[in-house]
Amino acid sequence: TIKGITDLIQHAEGMKLHDISSVEKAYSNELYDMALEHVWRRTVNVLKGEISHFGTDFVAEMLGRSGDSSFSLDSISEADIINLSADLGFINSTAQMHFIQLAELVNHYSSDDINDIIDNTTSLSNIKYCVKYVLGQKGSDFEFKFTEFREQLIKERFTAESETLMLLKESPYFYKRTTIRTLLNLSKSTKGGELEIVLSNLKIVLNELWDCILSEDKWLIGQTY
Repeated sequence: TIKGITDLIQHAEGMKLHDISSVEKAYSNELYDMALEHVWRRTVNVLKGEISHFGTDFVAEMLGRSGDSSFSLDSISEADIINLSADLGFINSTAQMHFIQLAELVNHYSSDDINDIIDNTTSLSNIKYCVKYVLGQKGSDFEFKFTEFREQLIKERFTAESETLMLLKESPYFYKRTTIRTLLNLSKSTKGGELEIVLSNLKIVLNELWDCILSEDKWLIGQTY
């Protein structure tokens, strides 16, 4: 039911007071494109911050860039941030669709050869998506602390009754796939006692999850073997 920027932006708990003030000033000066871009950049940074909690190694594995020495969290594209956020459950599929379009919209109007400007209605509706799906939400709670979970895969031998494995079985498929791919990558890079633990955990995870693993991931397991 909110129709004005002042009422709307007050719900953006993920923005600092000076950022909120900047958006309101931009609107009062009819700089609607500046206001939208400011809110959008903050939205992307919030999502990126959530993703970064998983650690560089895990994010690289999620994106299929494990082993890429040039990879860093700063190199993640907006599209990757949006899609990873949807996969990890930070945003739903509706927000994912809106944000993919919004990223294209902001980049389009930021181009030097574009003379059109964003109007009040377009700016306000898109700011509303940012507040509704990200900036108006509190921080996410993870089923796993993935930076710690990766160490668990190397140092802790799982059993079929392990609490972590039980959590994994109840988690969205993306978590299952990432865990399997991480174990496969670790099986190539670890040695000695750590390798024994990784292979033991891989066996347990595959035994417990095999029936729900998609064919493309089964193919990857076979190729790795």
